[in-house]
Amino acid sequence: MTNYRDWLEGHKQASRSRGGRSINPPSRVDEGYFVRAEREGWSHIKNYSGWKRSEIANPITGEIATNCLTITKLAEQLNTTSPTVIDQMEMLRWVDRVLSVESVPMICAPDLRKPRYSRRPQATRLAIEEGYCIPITVSRSVEFEERRIGMILITPDGQRLLSTKLGHVPREGKARDIVKHFLGEGRTQAAIVELTGYSQQSVSYHVRRLQSAA
Repeated sequence: MTNYRDWLEGHKQASRSRGGRSINPPSRVDEGYFVRAEREGWSHIKNYSGWKRSEIANPITGEIATNCLTITKLAEQLNTTSPTVIDQMEMLRWVDRVLSVESVPMICAPDLRKPRYSRRPQATRLAIEEGYCIPITVSRSVEFEERRIGMILITPDGQRLLSTKLGHVPREGKARDIVKHFLGEGRTQAAIVELTGYSQQSVSYHVRRLQSAA
């Protein structure tokens, strides 16, 4: 059976030939690779040496993405908060809030530790397959300890959609650019209405303007 790195390299080449766009949905064999990569903490991707700077591959589709942002960075760009972005991602079914626990020092007795519970966002398979999010694991020094922390990167497609959902596309020019982007992906007008939240009349208007300018 082809090993994971060969499979990923094949996906990268196919993705490059399509201009970095996503390729066909995963087959049953690909799903097996996904399970393996998930179980091994995406170590195949982390240790792969063929990446260019800022380049990252979607672990399911093999799509090559650049200019991805963390939730915090995107929140800063949209002039909002990380919880607001996460709430919207949860509404889109891009993340699930997973209960996690970590050991932290007690304030009154730093030599002692206690459990701290929180609900961390975890990218759903839907978000990964659609090319909106890519999960990664990074090393961080926390309280003099090296820890492996899971993070979510939001792709440019995901950033555009979240921007529209959070109401940060007020000008007509931006709306037209977004409609143009989704048309270029082969989306129907109905799909664009569902993705952006624009009215059917607004989407039809921009489509007509784009067609007349072509």
